[in-house]
Amino acid sequence: MQQNRLKVLIVDDETAARNVLLNYCSRNPALHAEDAVCSGREFVEKVTTKQYDLIFMDIELRDSTGTLALQQVPRLPPVIVTTGHPEYAVEAFELGMMDFLLKPFTFERFMLSVNRVIESAERNAGDKDFRTTGVSVRNGDHFYFVPFQEIIYVTSRGKGSIIHTTSTEHQTSRLLMSMNDTLPKHQFLRVHKQFVINLNFVSHLQQAAKGDYIAFLKDEENSQIPVSRTYSGELRTRLGLG
Repeated sequence: MQQNRLKVLIVDDETAARNVLLNYCSRNPALHAEDAVCSGREFVEKVTTKQYDLIFMDIELRDSTGTLALQQVPRLPPVIVTTGHPEYAVEAFELGMMDFLLKPFTFERFMLSVNRVIESAERNAGDKDFRTTGVSVRNGDHFYFVPFQEIIYVTSRGKGSIIHTTSTEHQTSRLLMSMNDTLPKHQFLRVHKQFVINLNFVSHLQQAAKGDYIAFLKDEENSQIPVSRTYSGELRTRLGLG
């Protein structure tokens, strides 16, 4: 086996579905199908004794569901859910899966998912659990995996939030409180009832009225984020401003 190929684990209780994935993996020189299993029990045994770089996980297995099996494992490589049931999409992305492939899917759609995994792995080399590198969000019928390091700030919008990144914006039905709970505390801080910011993008602060501040961000728009008095003390401390 060539070095630097992604070691793949396939989990599906249908022989035909496993064979499709095995065939697709064999057509991509970046992938090596290390193992293929058909039950949740076998999946847990494999991932607790071997290291994989990518998992293709069916939702309905012989002895369990894929989501229940995934929750038994504390650390996971990127997971792409494969299923014939679109109603599982929301559950999969709430668990932070990298992508969702609805059967039957083409080789081109398969490669789109794989390329996302490869790009994410290159950005987050050395991190063994992909759930610590980004957040999965839903916008209508579309699902996205957004790396933490690309998020500049998040703002509330109606009954959801807007995630502002270095390349685009993602609208999600997740409330700002939920997003704040998901984002890593060492990197992000809520600074206002409507804003959470990535501390790595803060350029400087400017004092405003009544103990409030304005945070100037290092993005293309030179965004200015209001910082309420409630949060200004912690922000100044986190930035080493006393």
